[in-house]
Parts: sequence; C-alpha cells; structure tokens
Amino acid sequence: MSTENTTDQEAVDKVAEQAVEEATDNAVELTPEQSNAVNFMANKFLNNVRLSEALSVVTLNQLLQLVQQQVVSQATAEVEQMTDEQLSEILAEAKEFNETLT
Repeated sequence: MSTENTTDQEAVDKVAEQAVEEATDNAVELTPEQSNAVNFMANKFLNNVRLSEALSVVTLNQLLQLVQQQVVSQATAEVEQMTDEQLSEILAEAKEFNETLT
C-alpha cells in the first residue's frame, strides 16, 4: 500500500471516528461495545465509496460530511438492533480486521 493510500485511509478513519463520537453524543446512549461496532461498521461502509466518482460532483469536505453522517447513522441503527451475539460477532470481526492491519 502506498503512503498516499495509507494517509487517505487514516484521514477517512479519523473522520469516521469523529462522526461516531458526534453521532453517539447526540443519539441514544450506546455501550462501549456498541460504539466500537458502530465505528467499525462506519469504516466498512466508507471503504465502499468510490472517491473519484464522488469528487466529480462535490468537494472532498462536503463529501466526507455527507458520507460520515450517513454511514454513522446507518451503523448506529444497525448496532442498536443487534443481539448480544451479533454484537460479539461484529466486534470479533473488527478485532480480526485490526489485527490484519498490524
């Protein structure tokens, strides 16, 4: 992975984490485990965005704001509906994903 891609991914991850914090502050109280699951799922959703296509229509800042709002809302809604078993599974997936990065 190139340095530019790593920097872009780190920026996206940071924006997603900030969005999770803002959304969860304004939303229903989530457990720490649910917040971690929301963060992981939001990052997963962000990875599906085609940046070049989106930038042809809006600026990067506008795009990031729109996308972060949507993915955090979607992830939060999904996590709130999860059973304890489903939450454990997504957290295990997040842990495995993080381990592959190191």
